[in-house]
Amino acid sequence: MQIGDTAFASDCSSFRYGALLLMIENQDIVCVAPQRWESLLRRRQQIMSRLSLHNNRIIYVSVCLERWRDNIMSRLSWLMAYPPEVVERQPHVYEFSLFNILPNRLAPYGLASWANNVLIKPALKYLAQQFDISRPILWFTFPALPGACRQLEPRLIVYDCSDRWPECFWKDERILLKQANVVFATAHSLLEDKRGLNPNVHLVPNAVDVEIYRRALLPETSIPSDVANLPKPIIGLMGAINDKVDVSLLEKLAQAHSDWSVVLVGPIFSSEVPIQILERLSNLHMLGYRKPTELPGYLKAFDVALIAYVLDERTAAIDPLKLYEYLAAGKPVVATALPELSRFRRVVRVASGVGDFICQVEQALLEEDVAGMVQQRLEAVKEHTWNQRVATMARLIEPLL
Repeated sequence: MQIGDTAFASDCSSFRYGALLLMIENQDIVCVAPQRWESLLRRRQQIMSRLSLHNNRIIYVSVCLERWRDNIMSRLSWLMAYPPEVVERQPHVYEFSLFNILPNRLAPYGLASWANNVLIKPALKYLAQQFDISRPILWFTFPALPGACRQLEPRLIVYDCSDRWPECFWKDERILLKQANVVFATAHSLLEDKRGLNPNVHLVPNAVDVEIYRRALLPETSIPSDVANLPKPIIGLMGAINDKVDVSLLEKLAQAHSDWSVVLVGPIFSSEVPIQILERLSNLHMLGYRKPTELPGYLKAFDVALIAYVLDERTAAIDPLKLYEYLAAGKPVVATALPELSRFRRVVRVASGVGDFICQVEQALLEEDVAGMVQQRLEAVKEHTWNQRVATMARLIEPLL
């Protein structure tokens, strides 16, 4: 889900007029993020876009995490153009891109941190001077550069944690947790993880643009041509295809029912995903990235929507964005047994094991009282909006300013 048009910005503009007791206004907010602004539309862009509507200037510092061999030319281009330029992405939102010189897996070693700071610290100093940034709110969406960013002399440090990060980030995360004035966690396990190092931690789960995804239910929403003529039923998964996705489970699902069309809508986000396993299946279709405005049409085509994650320590801390999007579209959802899904058991089929997962999809296709179940899903998600989440965060941050 990429920010490629004005539909997203106009949809969240109503937040400006929401009845809020407290709101962050007239601040410089430096948001440190692990991907570019115009990558998949995630929690960080949703939050920053809404904060930008209140005369806050958002400086989105994107730190590339991809391996050297995956983006050598991008890194060389960045080095040749150093210091990096500031690019306006939408009104009041500016992106400033950084690259680590050495890989993140070497971060625990002092030499790697020193080498990365050789260019990153001067780049941040240049940013502050060129943009006249004074006492900003530092808003970390992943644990990187806590030391380098301190030179910006922040008035407040926010850590919005939505993942259990790999071991190479632990050193920086401990530093960040001790520095942060407030910490937000998307999942209960993350909440418990972080409380040991910071007393001011709050659960703020993910959310959805309800009105955007509800378009999947409208008669006038058209089904895209690349799925319109596929054999029914269509069993779909939406979002990035990365190392969290259980590729083996998807393979077995497609093999168990060759009469089904299994559709994956989203980019391949990791070179480590064994996509060759999926490419050989004639009834499995990998469509790649699609624009945000196209997604309701694909969801309309889905008969069942999937959350097919491997079960491990990292995914145990995931609050899936796609869950909220599926429910806002009124779709039956079958998911692997992620702990955070327990809140939605009334409207989500949670499976244990491959056989049960396939069985749950079969049962979802036989669903009775379709209209009643659609209404239950819409009710379950209607209060889980990004506007509500940002209002919650603002109420906790504003007294600290």
